[in-house]
Amino acid sequence: MLPTRTAGRTSTPCIPGWSTPSCSPFVAFDILHKDGEDLRQRPAIERKAILWELIKPAQGIIQYSQYVEGGGAEFFEAAE
Repeated sequence: MLPTRTAGRTSTPCIPGWSTPSCSPFVAFDILHKDGEDLRQRPAIERKAILWELIKPAQGIIQYSQYVEGGGAEFFEAAE
């Protein structure tokens, strides 16, 4: 969903059940920098743990993107 501009203001679609009626959720899936540190060379699973510590419990407008550890090819096939 993309925001639209109406009369010079940005608006986002409402999602029923969300506590903030004027906003769409932000789904966080990775973190690349924290406190001036470049995290891009760290393994993805380690970056996910750092991200979770920053946003937990990830309820409301900021959501945490879950992941599947192992069996990626089988998971991808099942999703197709």
